[in-house]
This record gives sequence, structure tokens and C-alpha cells, in this order.
Amino acid sequence: MTAEPLPRAFVSHRAPGRIRIRIPGSRGDATYFARLERGLAGIEGVTRLEANPRTGSVLVCHRGEVMDALEARGRETGLFELGPEPVIDEAQLLAIPGQLLEAVDARLFRASRGAADIRSLLFLALLLAGIRQIAKGRVMAPGISLVWYALELLLDRRR
Repeated sequence: MTAEPLPRAFVSHRAPGRIRIRIPGSRGDATYFARLERGLAGIEGVTRLEANPRTGSVLVCHRGEVMDALEARGRETGLFELGPEPVIDEAQLLAIPGQLLEAVDARLFRASRGAADIRSLLFLALLLAGIRQIAKGRVMAPGISLVWYALELLLDRRR
């Protein structure tokens, strides 16, 4: 029978006399964070504990070095396994806006019964902005825009 893995925790902030430990997997679990406070109480050097289930963290105020004791107590009590802060993959992070845009596009397409999508709305917005600028007497596009459009045409032609 294999033991269930401990919740992953990491130090999100550290300053003299203060350490904030995040346990994202237990966020929102008030019972867990009450157990966490009881489990970490009594560590030598810890002067105050403030668990916050809403943020999924515990603030540890202390005197002296307590990091090793916190890590050991978390493991001994089965409350958490302290490790490095999770690293977000850059490719995953960069994909998020595209995924959100695709989701909005699909919803818009369904809501309009196929009559509109993001591309058509952007076209309409740009067209109206252009008409507004012309009505104000501003008939020339900014230089950077003209260069951008020229490069887009050049790159589109090569495909």
C-alpha cells in the first residue's frame, strides 16, 4: 500500500523574521489550515503563525533560523512537503492569451450563430476607427503603421 503524497509547499516570500509558505493544492481548505497551525505550533523560534485558507498560505513569524524545523515538522506531521517554487514553462505561459482568444472567438461564433467572430469584430473596429480619424481630418496613418502593413504584405506574399 503506497502512502498518499504530501501536499506540495514552497516559500513564496522571506524577510528577516518572516517566512510565507504557500500550499496551493490546499487553498480554500479551512480544516487543513487549522491543522497546519496546530501542527507547526511549538516549533522553537516561531513567535506567531497566521494561516490563510483563502490565499493557501501560512505566515510564520520567527526569531532565529527555523527553516529546517519547519520543513521537518511539515513532513513529520504529514502536512506538506517543502520544495522549490514551481517554475512556469514560458511556452505554456505564452500560450494562455491565444487559448483565451480562441475560447472567446468560439463563444462569439456560437452566440452569433456563425455571423461574427473575433476577426470580423476587429475588422469592424479598425474600419470605424479609420473612418473616425478621416472625419477628424487625419488622413495619413502613422509611419510605424505603414511600415508594419508593408512588412505584413511582404511576409504574406512569401507564404
